[in-house]
Amino acid sequence: MLGARKTLTLVFSIITLFLAAYGVYGALHSPLFWIQVVEVNDQPEDAPLDAQEVVQLASVPVGNLSLVDLNLPLIEKRLLQNPWVAEARLTKRFPQTLAISLNYRQPRALIQGRGGKLRYVDSGGEVFGEVSLKAQPDLPVLFGISERAESSDSESATVADALRILDYFAKPDLVAVSQISSLSWSPEEGFRAWVTYPYRAGGGDVTKTARAVVHLGQRIDDEGDAQFERLKKVFDYLARHPVPARQIYAEASKKIVVKTARGS
Repeated sequence: MLGARKTLTLVFSIITLFLAAYGVYGALHSPLFWIQVVEVNDQPEDAPLDAQEVVQLASVPVGNLSLVDLNLPLIEKRLLQNPWVAEARLTKRFPQTLAISLNYRQPRALIQGRGGKLRYVDSGGEVFGEVSLKAQPDLPVLFGISERAESSDSESATVADALRILDYFAKPDLVAVSQISSLSWSPEEGFRAWVTYPYRAGGGDVTKTARAVVHLGQRIDDEGDAQFERLKKVFDYLARHPVPARQIYAEASKKIVVKTARGS
């Protein structure tokens, strides 16, 4: 009898646990927990995607799926298919809300590829997306630069090489006296940067903007700091004098040569 009672108690315990689990399962899959809201949080003002575009990209089945059953990795995969999305964070907020927060790629430059099509380059050297006029139209443009990630050889310069030059031009001392608009590379002439800068005109009383081609040589080597420090001094001088330059030869390990608009 004692053994039968123990068996009966065990059976009732299993049934009770089963019914409890079934009840919990049923409750979690009831309409009370169906997804009703998709929130897009922490959107920057200049985000390349608006909230509606993010929701469409996520393609969450609102109104007919429990939040419990939502496949977050699948939704993350959909979001990451957009070239602007670098990272996606998804949070289930019970009872009925999915929250989405995105980190976007930050474009550093534009690059002209085969066929003349322009794409973006981020700070890590990743080439992505097609250029939109509403998203960073004033970035410097790279011409003749290989998109390949491997080290440069004598026949090409990579995005990494170009970004190193852009980093020099982004230093505060150079930003104060110059702005790079485009950068090209060719086997014959190496790197050439098109740079705008202020100079004194009208006897030194008026500040105007001039544009010069800066020849930087085939490669930016370990002497790059010294090379761009010399270039900064040149732009400092030009900013204080009424002599617009048109060509600036600033190859590493060489004296800088400046050709003015009058060819002197």
